[in-house]
Amino acid sequence: FNFNDFSGDHGTISLEELVKIFSVKTDVFLTHDWGVNQFNHKRVSKINKALQQRGITTWFDDEQMEGDIKSKMTSGIDQSRVVITFITSRYMRKVAGTNAEDNCRLEFGYACRRKTGARMLPVVMEPEMRDTSQWEGQVGLVLGGSLYVDFADEEGFDSKIDDIVSRVIKIMGQPLKKIIENIDWAELQIDTSSLVAPIPAVSAPAVSVPTVAASPSTTVVAPPPDRLLEELVAWFVNEVKIVPRLAEKYGNILIDNGVGSIDRLRKKLKKNKNFLTDINFDEDDMEDIVKTLLGDDVILSTSSSSPEKPEVEKVTVRDYEKYITLNGHTSNIYGLIQLQDLRICSVSDDCTLRIWDLNGNCEQVLRGHTNAVVAVYQMNDGLVCSAGQDAMIRVWNLKTNTTIMTFTGHGSSIFNLCALPDGRLVSGSADTTLRVWNLSTQESELVINSGHSQAIQFSILLWDGNICTASWDTTLKIINPLTGKVLKTFTGHTSEVLHVSQIADGRIASSSIDTTIRIWNVQTTVCDLVLSGHTSNSRWTVQIMSGLLVSCSKDKTIRFWNLETGETAKILSGHTDYIRCMLLLADERVVSGSDDSTIRIWG
Repeated sequence: FNFNDFSGDHGTISLEELVKIFSVKTDVFLTHDWGVNQFNHKRVSKINKALQQRGITTWFDDEQMEGDIKSKMTSGIDQSRVVITFITSRYMRKVAGTNAEDNCRLEFGYACRRKTGARMLPVVMEPEMRDTSQWEGQVGLVLGGSLYVDFADEEGFDSKIDDIVSRVIKIMGQPLKKIIENIDWAELQIDTSSLVAPIPAVSAPAVSVPTVAASPSTTVVAPPPDRLLEELVAWFVNEVKIVPRLAEKYGNILIDNGVGSIDRLRKKLKKNKNFLTDINFDEDDMEDIVKTLLGDDVILSTSSSSPEKPEVEKVTVRDYEKYITLNGHTSNIYGLIQLQDLRICSVSDDCTLRIWDLNGNCEQVLRGHTNAVVAVYQMNDGLVCSAGQDAMIRVWNLKTNTTIMTFTGHGSSIFNLCALPDGRLVSGSADTTLRVWNLSTQESELVINSGHSQAIQFSILLWDGNICTASWDTTLKIINPLTGKVLKTFTGHTSEVLHVSQIADGRIASSSIDTTIRIWNVQTTVCDLVLSGHTSNSRWTVQIMSGLLVSCSKDKTIRFWNLETGETAKILSGHTDYIRCMLLLADERVVSGSDDSTIRIWG
């Protein structure tokens, strides 16, 4: 968490808004069937409470299902980092059933689309469900190959809860409560000059936040981030004789872990002498820093005081050699998405959208654009939005094959679309701006100057609610879509950046005309890994499982990358021209779209 990502132009944010930020997201969404006489629901409720006791924040329908259920359900999945699926025969039947209004079916289908199988953890609740070969329908298709947690009985309850927690953390990283604990509240100043009479502090329902007597005018003021970093860097250079480049790196690491001063660092080290080991400081520098702050008589452990990280599992790539070819478009394929009903939607230079079933049959063709269609996105309510080189956004009703709304305002081609949690649409354009659209009022509510000097080629909604953009100016930026404030800039690519995605551990992956893929730490903006192997433009990336990334390129290949080693694990060939876009299906098959005018479903 970085306070300055959320503060306004004056470095301030109301206490109420700060608490609201902490209360929106959760670590896990629990999807389950209540069972006969609520038997299964009571068991899941017990698991839910145990997870909360271990610091995992949860979305659980016993607590959340009031009012507009569908809206709360989709928002809960969107705002959660992992979906835990409690497998029973009844749950499986409901998901595979024909009742379009069944909550189990709705939850599972939406979770597959938004999170994919890589961010879904199955928990078996019945002995007969231990055999995954018996998992039928969508549950078997998406999760049948996943390693599950066995809760068919409650023997060893605590160890099984620990297993769930361990698996969840492996997927998402640190729990939200842990992130909040690292915030240096002592360095935030509370401006109460305008208080007339204190009122009870606002408290977040899901997480514990330090409370402060506050009025609506209360603001939390953070020291300027540049000053904090400058002071830390100066201390490292002058007192410990660390080279400036490493000093800046260490300063950023400390700030990201809630330590904004040397005095704060000293207090941390007094409580835990291996604190710097835990946050991956260099061993030699760490010893010098600790001795400078605490004296020479300090014994350090070269191993972390935190539990040892599990060994990295070997990445195995399933058989993707077999494929289905989808023919119908007459020109380049520019974009692909999987719809809520699990069908595929493609957009093309031939000015059309096409809807395909998973067997490769084209079921619908949508016409209306007057130039190439480049971007496509499906909203929570099922409406499909498309945009492209005619600088127009069209909103489609798939039941009638008709355009029900159009939006204009950009001064050039629209290359990308995504949506905010509140249902508003965001478009990015060659005119270098982002626009936020309200589909209810059919108006552009905000025009954001992205800070890019050239076209915005791609944009995504990050888990924290901010927008990440990739641009022809060789940079990526993180932008607050509510204020329009540019929060961070990532530099390192040497040519146009064509795509960005967020991977399972929270980092972002970018692909570029410079042929490389870069993996970035969102908090520090540091590039952790450069993937090299493509011989021409790297175009698109998707993550198919923890530790494995897939990319496509102008070199007509699809590459599978091991994110631990940076090595190529597999290469697929077959397309006869530039592969421009990719899609990961709910069953972890990979879909590619090419300038050869075909789409392939691999695996």
